[in-house]
Amino acid sequence: SHHGGGVGKGYKGDGKGKGKGKDFSSDQVPEDRRSELCDQLEAFLQGPDPHLEMPPTVTGLERKFLHEQAELRGLTTQSFGQGRERYICIFKQERSVEGPVAEEREGDAVEQASYTGVFLDTRSRGALLQFCASSVPGGVPHHWSQFCDHMTICVGALSNPKTEDYRSVADTVQKQIAKYREGQEFELKVVSVGKDDHVLAVGVIGCTSCNRNPHITVATAPGYPPNTSNNIKKWTMISADEQFTLTGVLRQHQQEGQKRRERARDDGKTASQQRPQRPEAKTSSWHGRSFKLRLHCEPGQSPTPEATSWFGLGERPETGQRNALMDGFSHEAAARFTFHQVGVTAGNELLNPSTLPPGVVMTAKVPVYTLEGALCFRPDAEWVREVDEGPGPEYFVDGADSEGSVFAFLPLEAGTHRPRPGGELLGQDAFYGIYYMERAGDKDTYGYWNQGDWPVYMIEGQLCRASDECNPPLQVHVEFDQYKFISLEFACKEDTILATARGMSGDLLLEVVLDRTETLRGLHKKVKQELYKQHPDTPAGICLTLTGAEGQLLSPPPPPSEPDQKLLDFL
Repeated sequence: SHHGGGVGKGYKGDGKGKGKGKDFSSDQVPEDRRSELCDQLEAFLQGPDPHLEMPPTVTGLERKFLHEQAELRGLTTQSFGQGRERYICIFKQERSVEGPVAEEREGDAVEQASYTGVFLDTRSRGALLQFCASSVPGGVPHHWSQFCDHMTICVGALSNPKTEDYRSVADTVQKQIAKYREGQEFELKVVSVGKDDHVLAVGVIGCTSCNRNPHITVATAPGYPPNTSNNIKKWTMISADEQFTLTGVLRQHQQEGQKRRERARDDGKTASQQRPQRPEAKTSSWHGRSFKLRLHCEPGQSPTPEATSWFGLGERPETGQRNALMDGFSHEAAARFTFHQVGVTAGNELLNPSTLPPGVVMTAKVPVYTLEGALCFRPDAEWVREVDEGPGPEYFVDGADSEGSVFAFLPLEAGTHRPRPGGELLGQDAFYGIYYMERAGDKDTYGYWNQGDWPVYMIEGQLCRASDECNPPLQVHVEFDQYKFISLEFACKEDTILATARGMSGDLLLEVVLDRTETLRGLHKKVKQELYKQHPDTPAGICLTLTGAEGQLLSPPPPPSEPDQKLLDFL
């Protein structure tokens, strides 16, 4: 095995999942056959083998029965192959690889979590992406959105676990999940790969999950959210000698608006008093957008090749600190960030008087941001913050939003380090300088630290804030993802549904009234139309991923159908 994130080769699946299954009852399996299958499961549980491979002669209904019985016994199942060659494989949860159960502390309970999962560390995310790029036919398409983020344990908190469709979970699974604690470490073994035209994922074992096929979403096609992986029909098993291990910690994830409301309640304040918040000034078109960052390589001056000039998360070898914001990464391995606007500058400030004499008068009121270290479905403690251990404060992606550093991105004149006085946020082909900001009086107004003469720069490949010398700003490129993330809250009325859409910082974007029989497809279309209508500065060509929905959209149920024997054989 490739323990510790080594990369295996040998996956040969083509990833073309087809068809949708119908709901057949496993009660149709004869009693004596059910008893025989249960005996095989019990013998497997008592034996030393890590997995049980059932022959293709097991029928579709029998496979469904095995799925159900395995779940009751805390086992994981996956089906492989196509048509008459399709078979089911049953895995034991490798409890020996679960990390120590963290001591429960006051504040560990999270009653309003959106979902609970094992979130991978930086090394494991890189190892998983490398495996998929080198061992999956076709790799990860360059225009797909990459995640490599977490394995879902359940919807909701540990105290009240649910499945993806909000069903209650089996007692055996619930009892196992109840033993878990916030921050507990896990090792997950990658055993299979699932892919179709819209999503790529890997199947894992090593932690109990409410998902029938516990997995980690690797990447999705534009416009498809990460939970598209729940619909993968075809999984291809990885040979035992090519399987490898990932590591991560358990987190009960709350949506950003939800977290702020709870902090407001605990502090005796309203949510509108929390930082970061939407400023009274017009919010920039960068607010809520995810991006990657690249260091501009000047010919003959930069030691970093253009192919590895992207910023990612590395480890400081001299201190062992992880999640350091460093350059030297490829585009595929680069870290994603998200802009959250927290205010603006006052305007008409003198900038860089010593670095770029006689300086630049920045007439514009420039947007000021904190940077989240990933997309909005990440857990807490993923914001860019500084750690000052000399010679200057260095940037890491491991802080809560209240600890996040504050920055302005100033467009630079072509081929120079000199900021444009108008401060216009140009396209991603432009150069930008990054400036550390500090609050200046008014709650939403920020100023340039030391008049901008000590901007963000680099020491030995890591992004830092200058503290004892003057430097011109770095030249960086900002490459945007085509995303706009919103969360929805549904209020179901007698004949209509009121959908309230909020941005990533909890700010109200719009309200949409839908017919009670509306579908998610219709909701997506209407929200997108209203977003462009009410917010004309929204970037063109974006995709909307609806996350953190609270409530339910109801549609008429499909008519019952008779069993299809051909489809049954296929399943």
